Amino acid sequence: MTSFPCTCCGACCRRIKTAVNNFYTDDPNHPLYFPYSWDSNGVCENLTTDNKCRVYKNRPTLCDIEKFSDFIGVKKEDFFNYNIRACNILMDEDGLSLELRIKDKYD
Repeated sequence: MTSFPCTCCGACCRRIKTAVNNFYTDDPNHPLYFPYSWDSNGVCENLTTDNKCRVYKNRPTLCDIEKFSDFIGVKKEDFFNYNIRACNILMDEDGLSLELRIKDKYD
């Protein structure tokens, strides 16, 4: 797997407040700094109604699984598989279609 197989369900973007709080830094020079805001439900301000990211090409490290795995020094395949399982749990919590689920080596 060379890149993360995101299905653009938006589940992680609808929980950005939780992610930011887990890795909080107010230092704009830190790789995990998150320069955007979220609404009262924790939904990122950059998530569009069709689950696209307005800043995708320039998204923060926190939102880029490949950059994030490099930052923390975890092998991409291992980090991808961990995140695939987490994504599928979030999709289940949101009641999203099973068609959006990401297959991993454990399925």
